[in-house]
Parts: sequence; structure tokens; C-alpha cells
Amino acid sequence: YVELPSSLGLDTPRLQLRQFEKTKTLAPGESEVLTMELTRKDLSVWDVVVQDWKAPLNGQGVKVWIGESVADLRVVCEVGRECRNI
Repeated sequence: YVELPSSLGLDTPRLQLRQFEKTKTLAPGESEVLTMELTRKDLSVWDVVVQDWKAPLNGQGVKVWIGESVADLRVVCEVGRECRNI
């Protein structure tokens, strides 16, 4: 899920599903590396007033939340910082 900064000034949901990938079923303690590319469009939202995409400059203020569902988000990543477990 992507959380765009409120500084964009648009009325959008706080969390928006932008990318997803299913992993294999993991046993406790097992891990899997998953690589996903977020595009500029993934970090943008359509501005109906100016009829154009609006995105934060250099991804500043964007948070990417990772988990099984919006109700079970376990990791958050911020631009320029390391990801952390919640």
C-alpha cells in the first residue's frame, strides 16, 4: 500500500493499493525475497481540477506499507530511510 503525503492537498484515501505480488506459503521463520518496482504513476494521483497527475517531488513523504492486507500491515518503508517492522 502507498501512503502519499498530505502536502499534495488532494482528498484521497490514506492508503492505496498500488502493487501486489503473491508469495509462496512460508513456514514460520522462513523468508522469501520479493522485488517490485514502483513507477512514478504508482506514486501519483489524478488531480481532477488541473486534469493532470500530481506526485510528490522525488518521492518525498511517501510511505510504502507491506503486509498481508490493509488490516495486517507489518513493515513501513520511507524514501531515504530504511524499512522498519511495525
